[in-house]
Amino acid sequence: MLLHRVSHLKPHAFGYTFSLRQAADCAEATTTLISYSILGEIQIMSTPTRRAVNTLAAIAGISLYTLAQAATTSIDVYRDPNCGCCTKWISYLKDNGYEVVDHLENNMSAVKEKLGVPAQLGSCHTGVVNGKFVEGHVPVEQIAELSTRPDLKGVAAPGMPQGSPGMESGTRRSAHQIIGVTNTGDQTILADFPAR
Repeated sequence: MLLHRVSHLKPHAFGYTFSLRQAADCAEATTTLISYSILGEIQIMSTPTRRAVNTLAAIAGISLYTLAQAATTSIDVYRDPNCGCCTKWISYLKDNGYEVVDHLENNMSAVKEKLGVPAQLGSCHTGVVNGKFVEGHVPVEQIAELSTRPDLKGVAAPGMPQGSPGMESGTRRSAHQIIGVTNTGDQTILADFPAR
């Protein structure tokens, strides 16, 4: 029943709202309105009972999860048609909620040059999210970091490190770093993965 209510979210200025109808265990919450902002804040516009607050908290948790799933990030992936690890990375992205637009390219060097990927950070495929490059087998955590770092124009997992997303081989992993490239061309380490 809660999921049914959650599915009736309606967009409003910068967020989503839904009104909670009278429920058997939460009769005093009939006029409660929950507002979700882009930042994930919750505003409750009434004074419900403790039972109502508990019910609303449960609904809010489900709703925020639903909203997070609905906010799918799109990524364009440029790859050589013959590369198998690229398709594994694409599957990894899809498994983590990304909508992937797959582009088969015969000249990946031209794609990388156009996007400003430094040659020493090159890998087999190149993604683009909101105009920023994602070079190689970058984990979703570092891809997401691009949206919080206006100083970065891209992120890279240089080479083809064993154990990175799409390059799994059992539990083995080669030591590698995820490098952020700033708008001025400087490089910074975003993540450091030790060998195992």
